Amino acid sequence: MRKVRITTGLSCLMAFILCFVIFGSNLAMSYDTVVNGMLGVQTSKVVNDESVADEDTIYYKSAYGDINAKTLKVLKEDTYTEAVQEQEEGTVLLYNKDNALPLSKDEQISLFGYAVVQPLYRNQSAGSRAYSTKTGVDLYKALGTLKFKVNPKLYNAYRQSKTERKTGAGTFFAENADPSALWSLGEEPISFYTDDVKSSWAAGFNDVAIVMLAREGGEGVELYTQTPTEGISQLALSQDEKDLLAMIRDSGSFKKTVVLLNTGNPMEVNWVEEYDVDAVLWIGCPGEKGFIGVANILIGNANPSGKLVDTYAVSSLSAPAVVNNTFNNQQWANLTEALQKSSSNASEISYYTVQTEGIYIGYKYYETRYEDQVLGRFNATGSAGSIDGGAWDYAKEVSYPFGYGLSYTDFEYSNFSVQEQGDTFQVDVDVKNTGAVDGKHTVQIYFQSPYTQYDIDNQVEKSAVELCGFDKKEIAAGQTEHFTITVEKEDLTSYDHMNAKTYILEDGDYYFTVGKDA
Repeated sequence: MRKVRITTGLSCLMAFILCFVIFGSNLAMSYDTVVNGMLGVQTSKVVNDESVADEDTIYYKSAYGDINAKTLKVLKEDTYTEAVQEQEEGTVLLYNKDNALPLSKDEQISLFGYAVVQPLYRNQSAGSRAYSTKTGVDLYKALGTLKFKVNPKLYNAYRQSKTERKTGAGTFFAENADPSALWSLGEEPISFYTDDVKSSWAAGFNDVAIVMLAREGGEGVELYTQTPTEGISQLALSQDEKDLLAMIRDSGSFKKTVVLLNTGNPMEVNWVEEYDVDAVLWIGCPGEKGFIGVANILIGNANPSGKLVDTYAVSSLSAPAVVNNTFNNQQWANLTEALQKSSSNASEISYYTVQTEGIYIGYKYYETRYEDQVLGRFNATGSAGSIDGGAWDYAKEVSYPFGYGLSYTDFEYSNFSVQEQGDTFQVDVDVKNTGAVDGKHTVQIYFQSPYTQYDIDNQVEKSAVELCGFDKKEIAAGQTEHFTITVEKEDLTSYDHMNAKTYILEDGDYYFTVGKDA
């Protein structure tokens, strides 16, 4: 009996060792470059023919030289500095009533919204997962480094909560799963704000309420056009968020309310005046160190200079391209046959999306329909796509246009000119900073091409306006900078899919303009 036990024990041990070796070998092979580097093992070398002189085959040399502990430290520090600058220049100031921003150091702050303790550092795709590292900086920590007085009791209440934002989105790959297992915005219900929690800002920390709202969409994980619980666009405010903003407004405790949009997706923001919000910043997904840049903007150490790359529609469902949302994906008619010939997971190949947006998305749709509205053509004022079922009106449909973004200073244009130069146009303009603080400004050049009978007959789609060039410079207070922007004629073409079956550039009048947005 004892021999049997020993044999059994040895067999188990050997089986374990075998599994470990197999797993370890596969792991080592997967990371062979890293392992060899750590062991100092050289697995290859470049050998030139004797008749060929030695060549330097390193095309892109690092400015930091050989990477070692010292240069790696410098590289990381420079990377963090760059990340902060990117945040400062990418953050978009959408709204700033009565110059509510920047804040002063003596203003005491309360941070609201569960996103302050579970920030969205990135969307669901590649990028920094700072919340799972020791080096990630959240807004609370960033404000603390600037010596702001921030409500610790409220922040710790969020941290101690069991609430958690999941993806906050859905995927058609798991369409039959329980929606509650797939999504949750992670916002606290109004019952979370007990009298004890409210006491933390009753006598102090009530100069500024900063509310952070997050939306986590991304690769293969799209936001809902109808949420599982409320049946609304996920880019609209949820009931918990409405309750939070109403509580802050109705409390009468705070002198200012500032909202930070911590999302890569353009939220609906038609509620700003309803909840007496004083300022709105789109901060995107700041990454590991970006919240330092956000804090710098809040206090005025940096001047926001970002511009929107989306149209912020009053209703996120108003553009025709919404019909091609993931949740409207089509299933193959010959799905059974396709699955028989594929080794892939069924859920990954069962559906397909047809990319048919054309100009019916973003500013190209809204600005084109606006022109048609003004000219009274193509039934542009019809009720299709309007938010209230009445006549379509640009002023009711768009909160902020593409290219929009405020600053802590003002800029004035002069001496605008366009010169044709062969295959290009040279656009020149002077921009003066008329304010009292330095700031960076992005000059945006738009054009309009002729819309002809040929276009109508052959269904050539043209946007009423289109961005064709831009440049960004820092302009000191009271100073003027000259901008020269080159526009390629090739960029003015439109695709003729019916007749020419290529890009065409038609005869006629082309108009150029410089604008602060679309």
